[in-house]
Amino acid sequence: MSKGPKLNNISRNFTTRDSLGIEGVAAIMQADICPVVNTVTPRAFYWPFMTWIYYDFYRYSGIEEHNLNAFDAYLKRQDYFFVLATLLTEGSDQNNLVGKQQSQIDIDENPTGPYPFNSKYFKTTYGGMQYYNAGCLSMYFITDYDPQNDKSYSFPVLRPEGEEMAKAFEAVIKNTRYYKEYRKNDKPVPRDVLEEYGKVINFGLVGFDECKKLLRHYMFEDDRAVQLTNRSRLLTECCDYLKTIVTDYGVTEMNRKVCRQLFYDYQLPNGKDLIVAKHLVSVANKWEIVIGRMYFVTQGRYVFNNSHIILVDKVCVVCRAFKACSKVRSDFVCFLTFLFISGKGFPSSSNNNTVPGKSSIVLLLLVIYVILYTNIYYYAIKLYV
Repeated sequence: MSKGPKLNNISRNFTTRDSLGIEGVAAIMQADICPVVNTVTPRAFYWPFMTWIYYDFYRYSGIEEHNLNAFDAYLKRQDYFFVLATLLTEGSDQNNLVGKQQSQIDIDENPTGPYPFNSKYFKTTYGGMQYYNAGCLSMYFITDYDPQNDKSYSFPVLRPEGEEMAKAFEAVIKNTRYYKEYRKNDKPVPRDVLEEYGKVINFGLVGFDECKKLLRHYMFEDDRAVQLTNRSRLLTECCDYLKTIVTDYGVTEMNRKVCRQLFYDYQLPNGKDLIVAKHLVSVANKWEIVIGRMYFVTQGRYVFNNSHIILVDKVCVVCRAFKACSKVRSDFVCFLTFLFISGKGFPSSSNNNTVPGKSSIVLLLLVIYVILYTNIYYYAIKLYV
């Protein structure tokens, strides 16, 4: 059972938003309403990009051991040079570009190139694209299940649909020098090679018409199985809801305030009511519930953060009254103070009983506790009134 956050400086940076388990429910509901697509998969580019990397890894890399570590290293090499190529291309779309911080540092420190592969450009597995990898599994571009032997593969393999997507992606980039000369080896890549590559490969999938066609089909028109047909229906409903807002009402710029007005208050930025077609009422209501839960969690987080900081500050005042609030012993003294405040006293070393403090001290600390408790909720309420 959790004992709650520790009373030290770490608590001042407390950022958990789901202490009540409410946001987890909202996330599940969101996944049911809009499968595959979510807040951590904003760029469709990564789905065909990852399927191509799987294809190239199995077919042409020359790597015999097909496991997570080998694939992760190969994927990061392809992604790192894609990031560099994007950063080196003037006017390129860099929104939600994964791993660009360290990559930009590498360019600044070596502006003329050539560029060796920096495996530390991104620390996590899949170069931060693990959610896109999950999407590839959901759309059955890759699979980790072997139906013939009724068991899991040691590492995911491409399905025919994934190979189709990979070949469509490859067809666009195969004439670049990067593809022909540098993608499979450890040689540093010259700047001009990456600049040429950046003019072809791009976030917006410009020139990747076949990839976009396949994505539309497998996301919105998939009829391979009942569950996939149902998923396509849900995605289509969400898409139609968004198209109503963008096309019918002309809302093209969205920020947090506008999204709250649209999806929670059913109000347009101009103050008029947002009215949707009858067949979209259900999906609109579901999004209202999801957004409402997220706002509730966010508000609860702010209340907890501020009240928790106030509590820590006031307890430290009590600690300083005991002249013991040093950096080394502050946590321990806070703990002892709470034992007094709770009326439990100190545990005895000779037996398992507790040794009560002097009644006057206990009474004084109980009064302080009541003051703290009242002030906490005063400040918490003050934040929102």
